[in-house]
Amino acid sequence: MPTLTGTIENGSVVVPGKLVLTLANGTVKDTAPKKVFVPKPIEILCPDGVIPGSTTVEETETKFTSYLFEYFPRISTSPDVFSEDQLSPFPFYSIIPNIASVDLADLVPTGMVSDVLATGALRIAKIIANDPALAANIGGVFPKGAYNNSASYKRGDMVSYLDRFFIASEVAPFSGIIPTNVAYWMEIPIQPTGSVALGDSTTYGAGWDASGLAPSQDSVYDILEIIQGAIALKANTTSPTFAGNVIVPNQTAGSNNTRAANTAYVDTGLALKSDLTYVNTQLALKADDAATTSALALKANTTTVNTSLALKANLASPTFTGNPTAPTPAIGDNDTSLATTAFAQALCRPAFRVNKTTGTTTTLNYTILFNSEALDTNAAFTDDGFTCPLAGSYLFGGGVGLTNNDSVVRPFNININVNGTLFNTLGQIAIGNGGATLPLSSILIPGLAVGQIVTISVVIPVSFSYTVNSAYFWGFRLPV
Repeated sequence: MPTLTGTIENGSVVVPGKLVLTLANGTVKDTAPKKVFVPKPIEILCPDGVIPGSTTVEETETKFTSYLFEYFPRISTSPDVFSEDQLSPFPFYSIIPNIASVDLADLVPTGMVSDVLATGALRIAKIIANDPALAANIGGVFPKGAYNNSASYKRGDMVSYLDRFFIASEVAPFSGIIPTNVAYWMEIPIQPTGSVALGDSTTYGAGWDASGLAPSQDSVYDILEIIQGAIALKANTTSPTFAGNVIVPNQTAGSNNTRAANTAYVDTGLALKSDLTYVNTQLALKADDAATTSALALKANTTTVNTSLALKANLASPTFTGNPTAPTPAIGDNDTSLATTAFAQALCRPAFRVNKTTGTTTTLNYTILFNSEALDTNAAFTDDGFTCPLAGSYLFGGGVGLTNNDSVVRPFNININVNGTLFNTLGQIAIGNGGATLPLSSILIPGLAVGQIVTISVVIPVSFSYTVNSAYFWGFRLPV
């Protein structure tokens, strides 16, 4: 028989008294040894407000009946006199469950106020209990293992797919529809290991396209390192330092300006000058010094030529000074062309990071307002949203600090929206009375158009008081 335990107090003071248990009606124990139970009151004295440790009572869970629990406070001793007035929650009805030990507090109240279950309900319960196939199809969630494209699913079936759990939402059976189709499936952000689903660490590449996964900080870091490495291989437009074999366009013969000269230009210029051997031969034919001097004055001066050549850059490994300029390649160009500062800057813009440092208390769904900008390259962020200044694919992420001001555990959804319409849920958390910080999964929004506004909001299923203590939100356009 179960052991009955418990303490009766009035605030912090125990209440001595008498606990009386009475069966709601007679019943029987139909297994050996068989017994008949009659509704005769059982009195249990609690002189210090605590049910004695040796108190055992017959369980009624399997007998389809309940006990009436009454407690009469003691008003005097020698002899014991008990009040006829009972304190709430007494009296009440409850079953005694078929377990080793049960505390009185766990029985107040159970909600069972009738003597026995209705005969029809009892018959239905027995039918379900004796038919596993029927029981498996009544309510609840039904784990089905890893998703199988050829298997049939219906509402309540749960599968694992792409390191996530999904629950089928359609009543009619269906097959061949992958779990990322939101018309047939609902996603649960829990990994098969039981951990909260974080970003996927797959290296950036074609596999990202239509994967349905949010990238992890690790994978975003890797692609940013690749981008920064590519930028490091490009030359500055101011005082660049080249290596290897630098190629520049041919200049018009005779040009005399700040453009870079290649070896072809220099060789062509030298070919137009007089050969010293020829000059010397001609001088040898002259006897008049004055005529020779006059002739030499008409020929090229090697000092002047060398001075001019010193102002030109070598084709191989040239060294420039000042402010060399070059055409800006198109975004996405990946070859040996010179990279300008405009090209390098365009790879990393637009980008922003904003913070919320002041608390906001509300009882409604709340679009988060930010009051501090750490970065906003295109002045595209207002206090509540990012207005897309340049079409393309953007990566977003952030975090939210919340406090539940209610005494009941409450669920929170953190959503990312485009033009006020839900795009996806970045994070979910349930908080009791107190606070928690929820880091948000990073998410890729492809194909944002100019002028579209991206916001994040806190969504609650029912109205209750909570505070958004802090938040941060970041995003940038991918250079592809």
